[in-house]
Amino acid sequence: MNSKKLPTARGLIGFAVVALAASLNPFGGVATAQRPAKPKPLWQINKRKLGVPGMSSEMYFHIIVYKGEFGFQNNNTLFISWITPDGPLPHLPKATVPTPVVRVPSHLHVLFLDAKTGTKLRERELSVPSGPTALFISHSGNLLVHAGNSLRLYTPDFVLLNQANLPVNFGFGSQISPDGRRIFLCSQQGLSSNTAIFDADDLKSLGSLPDGQRSCPEQLGDDSLLFTTYSGNSVQSTIQNGENEPHNPTLLVASEVHLLNGDAFMVANGNGMEVRTIGGKVLMTENLPKRYGFTPSTAAEARDSAIFAVETTRVTLQIVPLPELGIPIPMHLPSDDQIAVYNLEEKRRIFAIKTGEIQQYALSPDGSLFATLSWTHGNLDVLLPIPPGESVAVYKLP
Repeated sequence: MNSKKLPTARGLIGFAVVALAASLNPFGGVATAQRPAKPKPLWQINKRKLGVPGMSSEMYFHIIVYKGEFGFQNNNTLFISWITPDGPLPHLPKATVPTPVVRVPSHLHVLFLDAKTGTKLRERELSVPSGPTALFISHSGNLLVHAGNSLRLYTPDFVLLNQANLPVNFGFGSQISPDGRRIFLCSQQGLSSNTAIFDADDLKSLGSLPDGQRSCPEQLGDDSLLFTTYSGNSVQSTIQNGENEPHNPTLLVASEVHLLNGDAFMVANGNGMEVRTIGGKVLMTENLPKRYGFTPSTAAEARDSAIFAVETTRVTLQIVPLPELGIPIPMHLPSDDQIAVYNLEEKRRIFAIKTGEIQQYALSPDGSLFATLSWTHGNLDVLLPIPPGESVAVYKLP
């Protein structure tokens, strides 16, 4: 599963890193930024026809309404989820500093589609707070719902299998491993944080990170944890191999990293991308032409195969409004370009598609299908439910 977000301070740092390093060629490999042919989807449906709602015309900047998720429940089933408040959103008083976070009673809706035809299979809903709320799929295909300070495990028909009740301060971050077997929840206060890890298939506790942890993990791997630090124009990634095994040394990488299946990870620097094992073995490299780059943070994996997808960007001259100065400033910034799909076993790119209005994409567990969800106003997705968009599409991969 994957989704785009508004540029944050971290995102702007990433823009700067790509812009500064775009002319570098740090990794070996063949440049492959050629224009992809427009692929023909296996099927494509306007999501409004599926009953997925559009975006409210009103904007509430202090009420968190989490957007939904999009992905594969298994090789034959695709899902779309969204959250709707149970009633009209209240009008809030004038903003204060710090801005209070307001959550309202809501419902999580999950629509299941036949991945091969787009036929609607079923729809379920569940009462949740408007945020923090997240939906994950375990390796066995069950549903994990992180809502407020609880983590619940359901069958696809929302029969409750297990539940973990968490301290109220949990709820700032949650993520599942690429293979769908482990999930973590993390909260952060000041310079300290707490991370609890669970088995995603039965919700049994797998322990927690030691006291003194300063930040929440960026990502959970199959047997590793990724921490990322941003400072100025630099990015420092730390991979901790085995959360309770101190004899395993940490791996430091001076670039942005994304964990893949097994012990592999992808690292990008400028227009180069490399896939390595945590032990240091290089599995694959690729270079793009100058002024192009990779965005590891947007990558998606096939749960049971060596297929992964990553977004590429192209550095262009853009006019950026700066209200503080009262004038627009021309800047060289990355803009969305393609989504490229790679087969790590074959060490090559097997599919590419122009991003256009694509805002979320996912791979089936076996890596045979690639699905996209297109929106037309994706820059508001962090504030409101799923915006009005064009279509859901599924492509057959070679």
